[in-house]
Amino acid sequence: MAEEYSGSQGRVRTGSAWRAPLALVLLFAVAVIFMSLFFRVARIEVVNASEYTDEQVVEASGIEMGANLFFIDRFSVASLIFSGLPYVETVHIQRELPNTVVIQIVGTAASAYVTVGNDIWLMDRQGKLLEAVDESQTEGLPYIQGLSPASPVEGEVMVVDGEDSARLEYAMALLDAFTAEGILDKVSWVNLEDVQDPSMEYEGRLTVYLGPNEEVPRKIAQFENVLSQLSEGDTGILRFTGGTSWTYSPD
Repeated sequence: MAEEYSGSQGRVRTGSAWRAPLALVLLFAVAVIFMSLFFRVARIEVVNASEYTDEQVVEASGIEMGANLFFIDRFSVASLIFSGLPYVETVHIQRELPNTVVIQIVGTAASAYVTVGNDIWLMDRQGKLLEAVDESQTEGLPYIQGLSPASPVEGEVMVVDGEDSARLEYAMALLDAFTAEGILDKVSWVNLEDVQDPSMEYEGRLTVYLGPNEEVPRKIAQFENVLSQLSEGDTGILRFTGGTSWTYSPD
């Protein structure tokens, strides 16, 4: 007996194989069009804790009214602000639907200065070079000796080579500690040429040798305690000798 087979048997259905991907592509396209049409920047809010005006921050950000909210590159915006406004320490960019960008910035301040050739550069306590200035703008700031930044760039952390990296690290630790103890304006200079035992001048009357870069905040707090045991007119050399020990040699 002959067997009969239906023509529909064994047929491969191909329609359903491409419908799901096509639907996803169409859904994505609709979402992109929807975002492009409706989520456009109409307001830029600046939460400002710096010396710059809100208008300066907005201009430096490069964000334009009407730009697509979701296509704003927050990393690029932060980079533009850092490069355009050197006295900024932190930047945070936030999108708020449907049409707002919030820029939060915290400012920084000069904590010391270095020289590069004949130029004087202000730096903050993170090692960022703020701007080249004349000598009159360095009053109340310590001069950091022994650091030689290579190709200084305004608004960027100084680039140093070799042993200068250890010197920069020590300088930043000292500036943090000076700021915490409230003595930044009493330090005339810090000499880091001998990074294992740098020195500083305090109030123009004491040369202080600080030992290696270890527990710097505790060491500067100890220095303040030792200083309280001297008379205000005492001059000479104060030397950290390890642990909690200091020696004083009067002039």
